[in-house]
Amino acid sequence: MRKTTIAEACTLHARIGWQGLTKKEYLDEGDYYLVTGVDFDNGHIAFDSCHYVTKDRYDQDQHIQLHMDDILVTKDGTIGKVAIIDEPIDKPATLNSGVFVVRPKDKATLLPKYLMYVLQSNNFNSFIERIKVGCTIAHLNQEKFYQFEFPLPPVDDQEKIIKVFDTMFSVLYARKLEIQKLDELIKARFVELFGNPFDNEKWDICELKDISESMIDGSNVDPKYYDSEGDVLFLRIQNVWRNEFRLDDSVYISREINNNNYYDTSLKTGDLLITKIGRFYTKDSSLGRVSVYRGEDDCANYSNNIMRVRLIDSMNSEFVNALLNLDDYQKYIKRTSKGGTDKRALSKSLIGSYPIGRDKQVDKSKVV
Repeated sequence: MRKTTIAEACTLHARIGWQGLTKKEYLDEGDYYLVTGVDFDNGHIAFDSCHYVTKDRYDQDQHIQLHMDDILVTKDGTIGKVAIIDEPIDKPATLNSGVFVVRPKDKATLLPKYLMYVLQSNNFNSFIERIKVGCTIAHLNQEKFYQFEFPLPPVDDQEKIIKVFDTMFSVLYARKLEIQKLDELIKARFVELFGNPFDNEKWDICELKDISESMIDGSNVDPKYYDSEGDVLFLRIQNVWRNEFRLDDSVYISREINNNNYYDTSLKTGDLLITKIGRFYTKDSSLGRVSVYRGEDDCANYSNNIMRVRLIDSMNSEFVNALLNLDDYQKYIKRTSKGGTDKRALSKSLIGSYPIGRDKQVDKSKVV
């Protein structure tokens, strides 16, 4: 099968640095969408969460004005997220400096949706991880991106591949919606069963550290040890969400590296993971996400911007996980976080002080 590269088959554009677009220019209302990396949502752009810019900023660079079939790829922060513009946009849209727009030079030989699936593949994820090795700040350089090589089958075969992946992702998306609805039901039932978790009259309030066997920051693993497959899953902040793990860009480390260098932060079944950093105002912020590890002992580890909480035997981790994921409790976590106007963090002492209700008359196994 013939292979090609991004340089050979595509054009690649981004907002260049001299244009100097700053966050002070981001508008809450307007006529021109500004797409940033945080607006990516399941292979599409959530335009209802986008900021706006002025017409002058939109007109400044026609190469990054968005159109149907454009492929978008994040190049800063969480690099390598991919989305496609496959529906009409109700307003003109442009990009901030953290996103590439990729366009096939010839749509008769390279279908945009096939290109999207190529950029969502393990091959591209491995390419990204190789780029990140040795880098202090994660960044997808345009020159390196041009070098990415991928298969280019005949268009008929591309259409078959698209059909298979469309079916697969539609099933996955439907499953995700089911999980979201179940999560909402669990939260409603939690309050119905146990009442307001901040009610001192109903609850015997203690602090999280009082019911914890240990609370430990994760390991700062050198990216040179990352692999696309292996014995020990290494969870990073982008993998930990509220009551779930998203592993589409997961990495692994070897059993030998884990046991020799990072065994102290190996996970056990029932461990709680709490993300420690993120933005206060950003939709789906990484700040204060909580999930419980349900895998096998010593088959996963976690990064240093995540806190592991291992509870004492008498406490139910599923109960505490459900409590910390209540919408009211998530607001409390964000409200008590420390830092600047937007960038916030959670310290070990702060997490340890979180109030946890204990009611001897309530069977906490009901929440499981």
